[in-house]
Amino acid sequence: MVQNKVNNELRQLIDDGNLKQKAQYTYLPTVDSILKQNGKRFGLLVYHVGFERTKQNWGEIIFKSIAYYYGAYGASSYNEAFSKLTLIIYDAENKNLPFYHFSIKPDKKPTRVISQQLEGIIDRFWK
Repeated sequence: MVQNKVNNELRQLIDDGNLKQKAQYTYLPTVDSILKQNGKRFGLLVYHVGFERTKQNWGEIIFKSIAYYYGAYGASSYNEAFSKLTLIIYDAENKNLPFYHFSIKPDKKPTRVISQQLEGIIDRFWK
């Protein structure tokens, strides 16, 4: 499925952690193909990850994910909520990222902060 391929490409790009070098040359084959099929040079990619703990799932989740969480994030505390919004402009002609910005809000419910995150990213770049 095309959506899964795009998600995997974005996840791999974002998780790489070396985006300063990636910004200079990045090839996203599925995104590239979609843009070319539609006669477009640039694509705006929006990627969001987030979660919110509830009383019902707190105990079960903490036991299942504590090892992963501490290993993946090096965290010293356990968040009750988390939201990360990433905006990327991909240039299919030059195979680079002329725009890559993100906003992280630990301990904030995604449904309550996503608008603020989007506005913050846009304000930082265009002001």
